[in-house]
Amino acid sequence: MNPIILPPLPGATGPALFPDFCPALPAGLRAALLRASGAGLAAAFCLALLAAPQAWAAPAQAGQTGQIAQMAQSPGPEQKAPAPEDSSFVDDLFTGQEWQAKGNLRAARQAMQDALDREPGNSFARIRLAQIDAAAGDLKSAGDGLAQVLRQDPDNLLALLWQGHILMGLDRPDEAQASYERVLKLDPENGWALAGSAVCSLAKGKDKEAGALLSQAQTQAGAGAGEDPDLHLVLGDTFARLNLLTNARLELERSLELNPRGVRALVLAGVVYERLGNEGLALNAWSQALGLDPTSGQARADMLAVLGRQAEQAVAAGNPAEAMRLWRTMLSYDPRNQQALDNLRRPMPPQPAAAASPQPGPTAPAAAP
Repeated sequence: MNPIILPPLPGATGPALFPDFCPALPAGLRAALLRASGAGLAAAFCLALLAAPQAWAAPAQAGQTGQIAQMAQSPGPEQKAPAPEDSSFVDDLFTGQEWQAKGNLRAARQAMQDALDREPGNSFARIRLAQIDAAAGDLKSAGDGLAQVLRQDPDNLLALLWQGHILMGLDRPDEAQASYERVLKLDPENGWALAGSAVCSLAKGKDKEAGALLSQAQTQAGAGAGEDPDLHLVLGDTFARLNLLTNARLELERSLELNPRGVRALVLAGVVYERLGNEGLALNAWSQALGLDPTSGQARADMLAVLGRQAEQAVAAGNPAEAMRLWRTMLSYDPRNQQALDNLRRPMPPQPAAAASPQPGPTAPAAAP
């Protein structure tokens, strides 16, 4: 996939595409994030909080269980790896992951605290605890936990990366960018750090600098065998906010190739398809999202808006039958939708009859020779 970097449109930050991406964050914090977002700051922060941790410990993915166990048992400074026969520490990590995936952050935090009680010096468990604190909106505790890890291990890439995410959420883009730059000194091809640094530059109004970083992030996101669908998703969201819809579509479609069940990618892909003028693809994407997650309010609202608009267009075009079909479709997604209910109760004007074909008149008699 070739990156296509276009000049940003003046002031084209796009709508707040995903106001419900951070349901666990307090309303005031969500509002502050959106105000400080520049061109995707809040979206990148929220996606990093809620998407990346779930990908690390999904047992259904091949090799993930062993990877998590290896990360959890890697000895940090002045710590010993748990004995192989003692699996309770790793069990606590997986229990915390399962609770987080179910949205129970209190239980997830307790499980992660239990893991730390068993292994107080384990950096990975402390980072996981910080991630859960951040998802719950407690950015101060999250930052304190990451600082504790970095005092022991200043080059811990995961802690540095998440420190950048936390500082973004605290509207401190200069400090966040410094964390991302430390990651890039240690790992110059780190796609998450490139994307985070780009968003920080956008938040500071440095569009040219951000464009170069986004181009690098887009290249790295598509490199190698271990592509991250969530990184493609974050890039797609950022490009959509910049109104670079071709880039956004490329990134979101790649995210869905890697993770066809990605509800958030489907929802945003629908938004991008609609803005590109392809309502058919948009409706298909939202329908798939609702099939995977019937509680997706954004997919439902966007689908109903497009269906309602299409119904009005059908009425204006003199096609009440098509309008009625669309309103009934709306009710299948929202049985209480007032627009559809009101219109279905209202008598429709009769559809104009097709013009009758002229009947041939009597054949004139042939002229006498």
